[in-house]
Amino acid sequence: MKEKTIRLKYFHPQKGEMEVNLGLSVSHYLGPNVGIVNYNHGIRWCFEAREIEIFERDTTIYGYPDPLFQKIITVYISSKKYPFPANAVIYNLDGSVHKVLSPPILIGNLSSYSINPLRGHHFGGLLPGWDINSKGEKIQTLTTMHSVSPINFRYESFYEVREVDVETGEFGELISEGML
Repeated sequence: MKEKTIRLKYFHPQKGEMEVNLGLSVSHYLGPNVGIVNYNHGIRWCFEAREIEIFERDTTIYGYPDPLFQKIITVYISSKKYPFPANAVIYNLDGSVHKVLSPPILIGNLSSYSINPLRGHHFGGLLPGWDINSKGEKIQTLTTMHSVSPINFRYESFYEVREVDVETGEFGELISEGML
C-alpha cells in the first residue's frame, strides 16, 4: 500500500506561506521567537487535486495531519468561531469539520495537587503533533493548558501532552507534562 502524504502550509495574507515540516523529530514548541507564531493565520493543504484553506481573520491557526494522513488537527488562538476552551478542531481532508474538542480532565502528577479534578483551560502551548506511546505506536498528540494561581505555584500554568484518537476525539495516555 502506498503511504499517503500531505503538504501542509501555514499562510498569512500579507506575508505569504511557509511549508510545515512533518515528522516525529520536529519541534512543536510555540516559543516567542519561533517564526510561525506571527506568521500563520491559516493553513492550506491539497486533497484530491483541490486546495483546502482554513482561515479566520485576526486568528492564528496551527495544524498538523494525524500520523495516517486521514485528518488535520488544528488549534485556534484568539478565534471568535472556536474560542477557548473548545479551540481544537479535527478536520476531514476535504475541509469539513469532523469534531470540535474541549479539553479533558487532567490526569498528570501536576494536576494531583488539586483537591478537585481539573479540566484543561484550552489547547495550545505545543503544536498538535506526533509522538510514540507506551506501546511503541506512532500517535497523534494535543496539548492542554491549565492556568494556576501564581500564589500557590511558582509557575503561571502547566500543560499535559495527551494522546488523542482523531476518530472519536477521546483523550488517552499522558505523554508528557510540565510547567511554564
